[in-house]
This record gives sequence, C-alpha cells and structure tokens, in this order.
Amino acid sequence: MKKITLTLISCVMFLTIYAQSIDIQCFLVDSVTQVPIQYANIGISEKNIGTVTDENGRFVLAVPDSLANQDLTLSRIGYQRKTIAVNSFGSHTDTLLFVPEIYELQEVTISAGKMREKKVGHAGNKIVQFQDHARHLGYEFGTMLKLSKKKPTLLKDFNFRAVTFGNIDYALMRVNIYHIDGEVFTNVLKENIYVTLTDNELGCEKCVNLLPYNIVVQGEIAVTLELVKIRYKSEPQKVEQETESYGFGGIGYDGTFLNNMCGRDASQGAWETISAVGPGFWLHVLQ
Repeated sequence: MKKITLTLISCVMFLTIYAQSIDIQCFLVDSVTQVPIQYANIGISEKNIGTVTDENGRFVLAVPDSLANQDLTLSRIGYQRKTIAVNSFGSHTDTLLFVPEIYELQEVTISAGKMREKKVGHAGNKIVQFQDHARHLGYEFGTMLKLSKKKPTLLKDFNFRAVTFGNIDYALMRVNIYHIDGEVFTNVLKENIYVTLTDNELGCEKCVNLLPYNIVVQGEIAVTLELVKIRYKSEPQKVEQETESYGFGGIGYDGTFLNNMCGRDASQGAWETISAVGPGFWLHVLQ
C-alpha cells in the first residue's frame, strides 16, 4: 500500500486543477420508488476524482479530458453498483436509475451470556490534531483495528471527539466499516449510519450506537468517517491560491500515536495508510 505523507497539525488534501474537463451532471433515482438517491458515491476508481450526490440525488463532477476513456463508478449501500463510461455522458443532465440491492442474511450465532465488553482502539488527545478543511465531499479517513480472526465480534458503539470551526456551521458524516484483506477494503454495512457535527458542540465526544445494525466482524477492520454534506454560516468566498479553498473553516479531530490511519481523498479513490498515528477513534465491542 502507498503511504500517506501526514502533517499532524493539518491533514490537508489538495485538489488538482485541470485546464480542460468533461463536466458531468446527473440525477440518481431509485428504480422502484423514483425517490432521489442521497449521498451516493461517484468517482473514478483509484483516481481520487469523485463526489457525493446531494439531497436531491444530483451530482456535478468535472473529469479531466485525459480520463475520458475511464469508467465512472456509482455506488451506495443498499443499491447495486453501476459502472458507466465517462465519454458516454453528454452535455445535458442525465437521470440514472439505481436498482435496490437484495441482501442474503447470514446467520451468526453468538451466545450473549458468554460475551464480554472490550475497548478496541485509543481515544485521542489535544496534542495530536487532525484538521480537514472540508473542501470536497467524499473525503474519508479513519482508523484500522485488529479483532479476533477466529471469534466473531459484535460492534457495540463507535466513539471519537471532533469539532467544526471557522465558517463551517454543520457537517454530516457517514460512518463506514470495512473488512480489510490485504489491500482490499470491503464495506460490511447493509445500512447507512450518519453522525452530525456542529460548531456549538466544541470538543464534543460522539458515541454512535451500533447495536441496532447487528454488525458482526472478524479480523482486521477499518472504521472511517466520510464527509457527505456541509453547510456554511455564510456564503463561502473562493480564495485564489494553490489550494483553491472556499472560505475558512473545517473539522478538527483529536488524534493519537497509538492508532493506524487509513484514508482516501475522494469517493472511489485509492486507499492510503500510515502506521503508528491516526485519529482517536475507538470501539466498544462484545466478544
């Protein structure tokens, strides 16, 4: 795996500016109910060019001309993955149908009477800080954790400390949980899990109850937060500099030298990892 070059004070991802691009505009809707598909992941696999649909199922994505022959991947928990050639999109706004996914439930037998609660991962501190300046939707990062390979583990809750700052009024994050097999990250969730961050919760510790989702895992996993919606206090003004940032603000997380970090810059992008440092994410589990 590639390694992340990490600045502990500011974990900043940069967008590359292209002179020419193919501008894609599209709406995603449920093929059965015709309801817009919110917060679907859109991107080119491994290229770190992607975004997330809004509340109306709409997305706009600029793809460099050099990637015109690549495929655009569209995915969301609960729906079948779609792959469409970039050069098949026209100059008009398209509407695509998403087909619901039918999951086969696998029975996992766990004896509640013999289960013990355990903490996995480490809480962060104010010394090691991660800051995401929230430039784009679909940015995702988190912690890799090792669980028993032989014994099924039931996830009880997910915990972290974070705060929005500056011009950020509200951020909606999606919790993702992946099984890791070598370099392959496979999302094990069958439902979307969301958590909100606001600036009136300074240094707030968040605890996300995972028991209703019945998440049973084994081996190495990754627990991540993905930015899917953001709201500003005032209309952000574009800052003309290399980073092409919008206004001032972001999201800060307590970090730790005891967790291992993983992340990707955009939806469908390439995963990167770094050892011995990461966000202060931790789980309570039942084994």
